[in-house]
Amino acid sequence: MPALETASRTIDKDWQPANSVWGNFDIQAIYVARGPVWESLVDNGRLNLTYMATPSQWAEGLTLDPDPQRIFHNVTWITPFDLEGPNSPGRATRSKRISPAQVPSLQQILMSLLDRMNSLPTGARHPGVRFWDMVEPNVRDSFDRLLESSSNIPMIHGSFRHVPIFHPGRWIGRQIFGAIPNPITPYLALASIFHIGTLTHFGCGTFFVS
Repeated sequence: MPALETASRTIDKDWQPANSVWGNFDIQAIYVARGPVWESLVDNGRLNLTYMATPSQWAEGLTLDPDPQRIFHNVTWITPFDLEGPNSPGRATRSKRISPAQVPSLQQILMSLLDRMNSLPTGARHPGVRFWDMVEPNVRDSFDRLLESSSNIPMIHGSFRHVPIFHPGRWIGRQIFGAIPNPITPYLALASIFHIGTLTHFGCGTFFVS
C-alpha cells in the first residue's frame, strides 16, 4: 500500500514536467489472492481494515498438479526478465544480442524461483527464517533432485530480443526445451505466478509454459 500511494503521486521527470497531471492515479480497488479466488482488500478507495491477509493464503486450494498426458516444451516470457541480478558483469553495457550466459536454463529458472520464494516474508516469529527453512525435508529433498535432473534438459531453440533501455528488465522472448518432466511443471507454474529475477515489483520475470 505505501508503495502504491507513493507511485500515485510521483512524477517521473524523464516522461513529464513537474506540473503535469499525467501518470498520477487514485487507488480504486486492490484484490489479494486466496488460491484461485481474488478477495477485495480495497474497494472504491476504502481499505478493509478487518481483512487479515497471510503470507501463504495464495496457496490455499491452489491446484498445481500437471496433466500427466501433456508434454511441455515451451517457455514464453510475457514480460522482460533479468536473472543475472543488478550487479552482474556487463550490466552497465547494453548489447543488442543476448550472450549464452544470459540465456536462462531450466535449472536457472528453478534456482531463481527458490531465490524469489526466500525473499518473501514468511510471517515467522524469529527473524532470518526463510521460506526454504519452513519446507518439509522430503519436499526439499525432492526439489534438490529435480534441480539436479533439470541440468540434463537441453534448450533446443531460443529467440530473444532486447527491451528498450528505458524499460525494466533486459530480455524477452521464447525458449524451446526438451521434454520437461511432469514433476518440474508445478514449480514452473509457481515461478510464473511469483515472477523471478530482478525488478519483479515492476512486473518483470513472468512467463507461461506450453
